[in-house]
Amino acid sequence: MAWKTLLAVTAAALSISAGLPDKGPLPSPKPVESQEQAEPPKSTETPVPGPKPDSEAKPDKAEDTADPEGKPAPASTEDKPGGTSPPDAPEASQDKGTKAEPVEPPLTIAPEAEAEFKVCMADLKAIGTNFETIDRVDDGDGCGIDKPIHVERVLPDVALSPAGDMRCQTALQLARWVKQTVMPAAEAGLPGKAKLTSVNHASTYVCRKRNGASEGKISEHARGNAVDIASLSFGQETVPMRIVKPEDSTIEDAFQRAINATACLYFTTVLSPGSDPTHQDHMHLDVLTRTGGFRYCR
Repeated sequence: MAWKTLLAVTAAALSISAGLPDKGPLPSPKPVESQEQAEPPKSTETPVPGPKPDSEAKPDKAEDTADPEGKPAPASTEDKPGGTSPPDAPEASQDKGTKAEPVEPPLTIAPEAEAEFKVCMADLKAIGTNFETIDRVDDGDGCGIDKPIHVERVLPDVALSPAGDMRCQTALQLARWVKQTVMPAAEAGLPGKAKLTSVNHASTYVCRKRNGASEGKISEHARGNAVDIASLSFGQETVPMRIVKPEDSTIEDAFQRAINATACLYFTTVLSPGSDPTHQDHMHLDVLTRTGGFRYCR
């Protein structure tokens, strides 16, 4: 009986398997999401925050978005999608293709340190110069002296004729040159003359351009730095400053050459007679300070 039941089950199974298809149904694939809806793959890197929109972005420096008056600068069209750069605007200060002329700073009177001025006055008194301090001189355009003095006598026995105004340093160098060089040279080169009694000048302080020109830089006379020596008086006799040619070889010529050369030991600029067309009959001496201690001696 058992074998009949087994046979019946087997036959039923074979009958059912004969009616099944070779392959069973497969599951439908998941529809692909569009690129706009697809989630980007997750990254293991630490995300870096991107720039904020223009409406939220802040400049690094305040001056980048403000003009000199502090007003915000207009937004550039280059920062907006589809924007175009505006044409370059011409400069307001000058026409296109031309250069602005440099503007020179206004001339001013150089200040003098009080301590140095006191030392200079002490040296002048020690050497015997007769002088007095006067009020500050300011004639405009850089002409003037911060601490001027009025000189009557270069040395106790040597007058300055006429009396003149200048800086203390100018007077000090003049007194040293006369005492240490001019007087000894005169004793050696002009033995028949009396002692030096007067230094006669053509100009001390005066507000003018160089060489009396109408244009150009102001003269060192306009700063109290210069004195023009016209002649020297020995008693009642006056010896004018004059041009000495190379072939001139008298003792008087040697004296003129000596004072021309030695003046540059005391002054930073020496223009002896004949050095240029505007210095034919006098010596120009000044104490202009030059870079590196340079001196101009002619």
